[in-house]
Amino acid sequence: MFGKNKNKALCEAATNGDAVETRKLLDAGAQPHPDGLNGSAFLKAIVNKRADVVEVMLEAGADPSITGDNSWTPLIHAANKDSLEIVKLLVDAGAEVSHANASHRDTALHWAIHNENDAMARLLVDAGADAECRNKSGLTSVTFAASNLSVETMAHILSNGARVDTTDTDGMTPLAKAAMFGRMDMARFLVEAGADIKTAREYLMPKDADKAKQILAYLTRERDGNTFESEGEESAYRLENEYTVSVDSFYRDNTLRLTTIFNFEAREVVTVTNDNGVGNTLRSSFDDFAAKGEIEKAHAALVRLGGTASGGGFKDKPGGKIKIGLE
Repeated sequence: MFGKNKNKALCEAATNGDAVETRKLLDAGAQPHPDGLNGSAFLKAIVNKRADVVEVMLEAGADPSITGDNSWTPLIHAANKDSLEIVKLLVDAGAEVSHANASHRDTALHWAIHNENDAMARLLVDAGADAECRNKSGLTSVTFAASNLSVETMAHILSNGARVDTTDTDGMTPLAKAAMFGRMDMARFLVEAGADIKTAREYLMPKDADKAKQILAYLTRERDGNTFESEGEESAYRLENEYTVSVDSFYRDNTLRLTTIFNFEAREVVTVTNDNGVGNTLRSSFDDFAAKGEIEKAHAALVRLGGTASGGGFKDKPGGKIKIGLE
């Protein structure tokens, strides 16, 4: 009974972050995890981010790789709670860094990336964490990193042995993930690191991923150093492959077509009026165009881009062409 009281007191000390009392109770015979991880003083210290207490318990012999419900380990709990200090303590104590829980097959590295913690991810990779381990959804850490972590951390992951074209269960690569999240910096780095654009494009083709496809088209041209015979040829390519939105609108009882092209890379807007085959082209900066409100924003496209729409004298042509690009 006295032992149980000591263990209960240890749980309270751990929860409160009292490292001095924790050490006294451990010296008196209290146990960090007498009946397993769940409900233990050791777990309470971890989930409450009591790094000082965790350190004392590890020194007293707490098991850094003990498993609890659904095979969660202290390291997975610490990563889940985004506690870099405790993760480091556990890694230094010899915790198993690539262990996956039973519920979703997530590792500590999956959780570090989920929390967008670059320092934690680098620490785990340096300790030997497997960046190609798939969770229950088929997602590898290296692919997850393409949307959530910095380019510098991705470089660190690749330099530690992860493959740049690692595929998830459904065939998604890090490059496809970066493109889907609109991360040009990451996508460009991955291409420079040897990622296969064709593989990423094949994954994206059946999907509603216009922005992502345009990123890959742009990177293909950048990689291949494409040149053009004329300004018109280059403009046609850019409008077809890069960061553009093209919207047809009509007014004058639907007899005059007005095409608005938003080029978000050049921060430029081109408007083309076309009446029975005769057209005028007006070109202005994106900011000037938005300020003047010359054409009321081709609102269907802008709303999809997270923009705003107001006023109007034009109505979108039913079924009009909308090509989604990037801001």
